[in-house]
Amino acid sequence: MYFTLDLVIKGSYYYQAQSLFERKELHEGKPLLPVREADNPHDQNAVQLLYAQDKPLAPALIGYLPRQIAAVLRSKRDLQSIRSIRLLRIHHQENRLQLICRVKLNQPWNRALQLLLLAAWLQFSKNLSPDRR
Repeated sequence: MYFTLDLVIKGSYYYQAQSLFERKELHEGKPLLPVREADNPHDQNAVQLLYAQDKPLAPALIGYLPRQIAAVLRSKRDLQSIRSIRLLRIHHQENRLQLICRVKLNQPWNRALQLLLLAAWLQFSKNLSPDRR
């Protein structure tokens, strides 16, 4: 089953997203490359999101898939089910950068349902956080 998820990229303020934004090199619609980071000390299922830069520069780490989504996509086969990831939106407000990506996947219907419900829960819980009221 083919479907899409729109997800907030996590940890972008720790990596190169802010500097790319300040140099006006971060653009909506650009593809992102998912890379498993199995040796991540905080999350063994971590999936890095790399942003392609102009050659000869190496791709830049701009953040991670949410850990809850990465946990469902923990196998190599699941990660290969990602058909594409694109930077969907860039929000910059009050010195805070938020990046949204669109992930297109092909998963069995039960796994697709699990991921869709999890993505909805992540969005809902973000809207309930105290700093959003």
